[in-house]
Amino acid sequence: MVESRKTRIAILGGGPAALAAAWEITESPNWKDRFEVDVYTMGWRLGGKCASGRNQKTLKNFEHGLHILCGFYHNTFGQLHDVYDEWNEYSSDCPLKFDDAFFPKREFSLMQKDPWWWREVRIKFPDNGKCPGKDPPETTILEILTQLTRWLGVEVAKLENLGEHISLSRSKASEEPENIQFSDSLMLEEIAKTMNLVADKLEGLSARSMSDEVIGEIIEILDVLNHRIRRLDWPVKNADLLGLLNLLVTIVRGALKDRVWDQGYDTINDLELREWLVKHKASERALRSVFYNALYHYSFGYIDGDAEKPNIAAGTGLRNFLRMMFHVHGSIFYQMNGGMGEVFVLPYYDVLRRRGVDFHFFHKVTDVVPNENHEISEIRFQLQAVTKDRIGKYDPTFKFLTDGGSVSRRCWPDRPFFEQLKQGDDLNESGIDLEDALGEDPPGSTNKSLVKGNDFDICVLAIPTSISKEFTEKLSVDSPRWRNMMDKESSTPTISAQLWSKVPAEKIRGFTRNGLVTGGRLPLDTWADMSFLLAQESVSNKNGEAESLSYFVGAFPKDELGNGNNADLATKSTETWLKRNAPRFMPGFCKGGKFSVHHVLDMHSTLNSDPAKYYVNTPSGTVRHRIRSDNTDFTNLFLAGDWTKNNSDMGAVESAVMSGRQCARAISGYPSFIYGETDFG
Repeated sequence: MVESRKTRIAILGGGPAALAAAWEITESPNWKDRFEVDVYTMGWRLGGKCASGRNQKTLKNFEHGLHILCGFYHNTFGQLHDVYDEWNEYSSDCPLKFDDAFFPKREFSLMQKDPWWWREVRIKFPDNGKCPGKDPPETTILEILTQLTRWLGVEVAKLENLGEHISLSRSKASEEPENIQFSDSLMLEEIAKTMNLVADKLEGLSARSMSDEVIGEIIEILDVLNHRIRRLDWPVKNADLLGLLNLLVTIVRGALKDRVWDQGYDTINDLELREWLVKHKASERALRSVFYNALYHYSFGYIDGDAEKPNIAAGTGLRNFLRMMFHVHGSIFYQMNGGMGEVFVLPYYDVLRRRGVDFHFFHKVTDVVPNENHEISEIRFQLQAVTKDRIGKYDPTFKFLTDGGSVSRRCWPDRPFFEQLKQGDDLNESGIDLEDALGEDPPGSTNKSLVKGNDFDICVLAIPTSISKEFTEKLSVDSPRWRNMMDKESSTPTISAQLWSKVPAEKIRGFTRNGLVTGGRLPLDTWADMSFLLAQESVSNKNGEAESLSYFVGAFPKDELGNGNNADLATKSTETWLKRNAPRFMPGFCKGGKFSVHHVLDMHSTLNSDPAKYYVNTPSGTVRHRIRSDNTDFTNLFLAGDWTKNNSDMGAVESAVMSGRQCARAISGYPSFIYGETDFG
């Protein structure tokens, strides 16, 4: 009896989508009898945009940005719970416990630019006692709309002493539908009752009973409600809540009117979010709302990083906004006790390696070649470096001591271990970045190829379209759908900065009460106090030791990248932003009303100008051109990444993990359930 050969899977890329796909494939029943899995990644570490690395001397951790997970990332946390359970079985890996690695962040701030001033809106989300990734909700859009209107009724009813802060302007009777009458003394108590009335109507309905007549009746009530909200005088004490109220009432109206509840969010993705809201009578107050504008800042939602070009596809923006509101378990945000690379990426690497997945570092993809049968027949690489003969496989991590030397942990370095590599001295002296997808050829690099049937059977492409379009031109020739997806891809450069200061966090003032803020002035419009990470580092100079650590991040204009040294541009842009904004937002960093470098012990700025590190955007009109993980025009090609059509469709770890899970299911039949891949529960 001839033993059947295992199917060999070549995963191209080392980011969250690639790791998620490999994890799920190796979770499938009898996978070792069915598959061999190899992961090929550029450079010396895993993680993609989520990679981080420590300096071996100072132990400072360097990131590509600010990485915070959300409480509705149920695919991500669902995997992480299982990954950590298996990781913790091996003490030699020095693993963190899950509860030590991720901790809740329930308070944050949103910044709002009003006509003459900036102001801060502080928000606190209560703990609902649930665990992210455990029993994720399966709800229909209609159920979410019901929850939304019910929530609005409850929140508005909580307001007190409304008469002191709210006044009403008289409106003409002709401006309201004739068959619905409200008195001119309408207060928010009546608004709350009306929202509960709408919730009652929605709660008693099913898709079958949602006739045009019933929808029309509800929309009529919502129109009256929105009209009255718009007539409330501005400014008022509860202006931000009223803006949110108007925004959410408009969302309910639009979702009913455009039958989003019946046809899914994708039906409105050819409209930009603002365009869709205006179509459904959103007021200027709603469109000035901190909650609305924060969506663009939080998701880097600017075409080519241009602050004048905010653009998010309406359906995708709405889907993720409502999931963030109603699908959160535990806390809205979760921070990580360490670098993203060592808290998120390293556990996957350790566990998958022990399971038998083979990792190949220093493999930069240069070409993916199809044949006449619409199969991927060859994968070509630049082999950037190889290990010395006596060493064997490349060992990518090192141990370090943290918390005063009492705890030993492992991490990725911020540069390759050149001593392990042939021509390592030449590579080191060249200064070439081995993670730059468009960079120079490293000294001593060679070509390598994998041939279908000999080296692989299935190809998983887990490299973003912003760079994969450079080496998939042959696929575009054979597949108009592929060419269309590449032509329509949208992504933006980002900039990040890490600032170690001798000023304690509590003395910086400004945003430090909540320690996390977004919505500020671009390009560094998002800030977080990360001082809790200082125990893992050693940062000091003649001016003292670091007492606070700040992370900044934001979208960066693509047309300002130029052709010069982007490291210098990153530093200059960060310094310019701090000089302009620190006096207003962070006076503790200033002296005599000006930003003072005397307070800064060290600063590390990163401009993610390499297309492989661009942040994936989802502007209007692009989602329908994306391809699903299992729906390429090539029989042995599968996709994984936040750039695929995955029903989250935004640049996010959750989208990447969801896509990786969909990819694994297409190959192995596992997993059967994937949270969020349908809008209908």
